[in-house]
Amino acid sequence: MVSSLINHDLQVWRRDFILAKFNREEGEAICDILLSRRQERMSVFFYLSVLTFESMVE
Repeated sequence: MVSSLINHDLQVWRRDFILAKFNREEGEAICDILLSRRQERMSVFFYLSVLTFESMVE
């Protein structure tokens, strides 16, 4: 789930975690997505060409 890629206390991407789970290009692309500073639930959808996040954390 995308929310597990976000540090919700700081409202920033968990960059080290993302770069460890995805290839460099995909990880950088994810981290380049701006996050909302509002305290509402957010959904972000993106396509990964090689692997999906779900298959990587199982």
